[in-house]
Amino acid sequence: MVCTYNKPYMFIFFSLITNVGLHAASIPMLFTGAIQFPKQVQHIPSIIIYSLLGCKVPSVTDSHNHRLTYTINRPRDVQHFWLLITQNLIPVPYAGTTEHSTLQGWRVDITQPYKFYGLTRVVEESPPSDTATITSRIRWNIQAHDLAPFHGQLPDDTIIIYYDPVLIADVRGGSPFELPTIVMKPDLINTVGSETLLHELSERLSIAAVDLRHFFAPEVEYEMRQTAQAKTIMTLSAT
Repeated sequence: MVCTYNKPYMFIFFSLITNVGLHAASIPMLFTGAIQFPKQVQHIPSIIIYSLLGCKVPSVTDSHNHRLTYTINRPRDVQHFWLLITQNLIPVPYAGTTEHSTLQGWRVDITQPYKFYGLTRVVEESPPSDTATITSRIRWNIQAHDLAPFHGQLPDDTIIIYYDPVLIADVRGGSPFELPTIVMKPDLINTVGSETLLHELSERLSIAAVDLRHFFAPEVEYEMRQTAQAKTIMTLSAT
């Protein structure tokens, strides 16, 4: 399943239509991602996550492991992702129009803090030895990018973490089907002031995102469970 936009607010991107066609021919795969909080945070706040393919991305808070996890559905052969951390997401209507029902795209306010990364899966092969054959492993190439040359314009398929980028320390790690982890600052509580203020920040961002929600389809929840025959079943439900 590939996310599509709600019909009353259909975004018209030729490149998006092309990508959807390519995605439909590929085998779908769930990619997981995580936002890691320091151990001092006892209760993990909720964070809004969007995909510019038109969906609100489902997420789950895990206070025991001090992290928030999310899942996105992409073709198995996708090797590159865009990741943006911002609290300034701006819809861009077509020139000469004031309606947001048809958009040219999205951008960020580049005068405000943001973090934008390209995440690329790279296959590395080790040379064979006398006692071993060629082995391969997948790692992630993580590269920060500047959106100023593009006036803040975003690529169509961008994962949006709607949060304060100043609180992010790093993006690192990852595995074949796990995106690199977004790591919050170790002194997060001291930076914000208290855990109570941290939750108030998340609530304010949730309220600020209300005007954006009608552009995105209801989130799709993924549930993975095992049957008695040890086959994995995936169920989808829209909320």
